[in-house]
Amino acid sequence: MIDIEDFGVYKEGMTREEIKNYLKEYYHSVTQKISFKLIDKKFDKIAGVNTCASIKCPCCKKQIILMYRHDVKRFADKLFLGRETYFD
Repeated sequence: MIDIEDFGVYKEGMTREEIKNYLKEYYHSVTQKISFKLIDKKFDKIAGVNTCASIKCPCCKKQIILMYRHDVKRFADKLFLGRETYFD
């Protein structure tokens, strides 16, 4: 199984690109039954509107929105394993 703690630069959570990379790794570890093109859309539908972290990049001072790792994990588990989750 993929360890979500191995993904992402920021301790507060994961960027959109990091989430996509995590989903690709997860996808390849559990299934290849459906097109990966649908995965991102299905993940977004499951995740819906959620609480996220907002940080300022220490280098460029740009505001970055991060999704908490535990949220990414539970939504990915719902997507790939059908595991029920709670919703905020």
